[in-house]
Amino acid sequence: MNAFLHVSFAALSAANALLASAAPIELRQNSDGFITFPGGGIGVCAFFPGWEKAGVRLDFAAAEEDAANIIGADAGKPFVVVGMDGSAAFKGRVRWTARGDGTVSGVIRAVAQKDIAMQCLALEANFPASPPSGLGSGRASSYEIPCGGGRSLLLSFPGERGWFAQDSRQWGGAWTARFGDNRKIQTFAAGEVAEWRFTVSDPSGAPLALTEGHPMTIRAGDRWARLDWHKDAESGSALDFSALRLQDAPAGKHGWLKAVGGRFEFEGLPGVEQCFYGANLCFSANYPDHELADILVARFVRCGYNAVRIHHHDKEWAKGCLAGRNTEDNAIDRLDYLLARFYAAGVYVTTDLFVSRPVPWRDIGESRDGCVPGNLYKTLVGCHDGAFADWCRWARAFLEHVNPYTGRAAKDEPGMPLISLVNEGTLKMGFGAAGKADNPSVLSAWREFRKDALRDSVCPPSKSGEGKVPAPGDPFFDDFSDWLNARVWERCTAFVRALGCRALLTNDNNGDRLGKGPTRLYDYYDAHFYVDHPQFMHEPWKLPSRNLNINPVRAGSPATLHRVNANDVAMPCVSSEWNFAGPGRYRGVGGILAGALAAMRGYDGLWRFAYSHTNGNLVDGKGDMGYFDAVSDPLVSASDRAAVCLFLRGDAARKLSGEIRDAVPALRLDKERGSMSIATPCTCGGFAEEGRIEAGPLSFRLAGSQKAESRESPGPSTKGRRRATPATIWASALDGRPLEHSSRILLVHLTDVQGEGVRYADETRQVLEKWGGGTLVEAGEAEVSLKLSANGAANVRVWALDTAGRRVAEIPATFEDGALRFRVSTVAPDGTGRIFYEMTNSPTQQEQGAEKQ
Repeated sequence: MNAFLHVSFAALSAANALLASAAPIELRQNSDGFITFPGGGIGVCAFFPGWEKAGVRLDFAAAEEDAANIIGADAGKPFVVVGMDGSAAFKGRVRWTARGDGTVSGVIRAVAQKDIAMQCLALEANFPASPPSGLGSGRASSYEIPCGGGRSLLLSFPGERGWFAQDSRQWGGAWTARFGDNRKIQTFAAGEVAEWRFTVSDPSGAPLALTEGHPMTIRAGDRWARLDWHKDAESGSALDFSALRLQDAPAGKHGWLKAVGGRFEFEGLPGVEQCFYGANLCFSANYPDHELADILVARFVRCGYNAVRIHHHDKEWAKGCLAGRNTEDNAIDRLDYLLARFYAAGVYVTTDLFVSRPVPWRDIGESRDGCVPGNLYKTLVGCHDGAFADWCRWARAFLEHVNPYTGRAAKDEPGMPLISLVNEGTLKMGFGAAGKADNPSVLSAWREFRKDALRDSVCPPSKSGEGKVPAPGDPFFDDFSDWLNARVWERCTAFVRALGCRALLTNDNNGDRLGKGPTRLYDYYDAHFYVDHPQFMHEPWKLPSRNLNINPVRAGSPATLHRVNANDVAMPCVSSEWNFAGPGRYRGVGGILAGALAAMRGYDGLWRFAYSHTNGNLVDGKGDMGYFDAVSDPLVSASDRAAVCLFLRGDAARKLSGEIRDAVPALRLDKERGSMSIATPCTCGGFAEEGRIEAGPLSFRLAGSQKAESRESPGPSTKGRRRATPATIWASALDGRPLEHSSRILLVHLTDVQGEGVRYADETRQVLEKWGGGTLVEAGEAEVSLKLSANGAANVRVWALDTAGRRVAEIPATFEDGALRFRVSTVAPDGTGRIFYEMTNSPTQQEQGAEKQ
């Protein structure tokens, strides 16, 4: 044991007696054979050269053999590491054994199925907090890892093992530690074995509990109620955010957007700070017919959005150009009409000049069939004259195209004031899969960079090979990537400016390089971030997929929002892609958490990825839940309204006028408890796994959900209660007044929403095997208290709303000790789901006619 760990455990000795009496830490063996524990897990991680992540999953074929008793059960559960060609790179077994002394032993063996090079093949632990030994690397025979509840586990090895710990939250993961020599490329011969033997124990001496997970399918019943999902808010309802007047129509009326002092402002409104909130449209969702476009634009306004990102549009747009027709059946006309309607509604547009347009090799002057891999093309724009010429040809076509519905070309459109040159174009994107290391143009660029670096004594010859492009992780990889990005920026910016385009420009929009390399040259900075982005275990974008599904507050996510304007760089900062992805159970907290953090950390724009990926999903009643689309996910869509209030309306950024101008938002993040709260004058709320949250005048206590007697009778029952369901609850004044004085308040109660029939590998819901259909809301209840001013408080009434915002029932409420008190539940007495509530103090004819609960 190294000295640090020895000191760490000595410090724990005083608490050992208390910890020993605590409930055993549960280790749960998943279907793929690896284990999870509260807040993390232990398994195998694998990366191919260039840090291309490999899928590690249950070996289904071997599992079927086990079922037929061909292989003994004591051999452990089978897993496979999937190669880049889809075949098995390694086949392995993992076995966990509960020992008599209360510890658990683990044995993991992986056998190479062919000669193969690996960037990393290692035992990996992920966990919810920074490890006691710190980040970086070392060697030890034991290693302490944090787990939930402020406790820890101890990994012990037969001898010293190398370890490397890092904060992987910036890539959508958690804190991680890897064990073995795993930071340099290793070549495995066919039949070669990698093996890890270790013991897991509780440092306090308490025994561990080892259980095995079982497949889990979610269906309607006592825990899940059907939620009728409407995509369009009823006009004038509490969900119609057009009344907040967050759009200043038409877009562009105040002239071009400028970057001034690290913030956005319009040239016609000097000194007035501007920010943007919206969502991405992808692929065919950018090309609705005119009727659907009108519906979509009106929906964006009622969602409260003042911005949209047109994304993954360039393939269809290029096809439309080549077709040479400009009719309503043509993609170009459909996009033109949609953009014109957005501009007219006061919704600003951002886009990228290259995203996913297929580029034939011959179009860049190469005598080869097929198309250039997309991620390679993005890099070639900076180092291949033919690729740069192709980029210019299509950038010119897009920017000089005149929209017949506005009479303006895109380059002259102040309603499109933010443009990215190349989407996610960093060198590390697809480095191995796209063949960047072996591409002659990239290699030539590396040699050119190396000569400059040698001359400037930045890259010593002993540290960097002349004939090999460095892979991610190499000490000079980031320097070379920055050099290439600078080439892209200089070339492409000069071309766009020569066309007369005045939009603000950026590049490198998936990076974490703020203040480094060429980012200081950009007009604004764009950083994408995700929580629970899916990891595909076999084939890209095909099931099964894995997500961590851990409480993002405990994990400190999203880390991107904590480092805005770092390194003394003052420039506007946006995220044109962000999401708490489905089917993660914590995505309901995404809007209130990201909205508060982005506002308070100085972000200037957020675009949820995505609103929709297809035309079909835009139609009410069509489309099922997926990883990203808000249009078919009630949980994400409802969560977005918190972000609109906190970020765009400015509730958490002190942009309000009058008596509450200088009110400071109170944001509290409790990693230990896994809870958060935000209190602003107009929006208050929070998230908790259990217990009580205090958020200014709003407080709530999560109650145990009631257990129904049967699936056919989903109403309340007194036969038993479960523990509380984790929930996000927030309230926002719709009239812009402080909550205590507001005459109309929206309250949202979010637990989890899943598709009926969704199937997971086990109860941790980390491995998704099958999507479900429709929408089910998880049962959850809470006691809510809202402090109100005495004037008119006696007339306040509470209404349950459907997902269109229509009032469907009055909720009993009392007013005592200056607070309105009532109970909310995601399951109505008739067994249907509900997530929205409204408070009013001015009875209307609609109220009088509503059926009382």
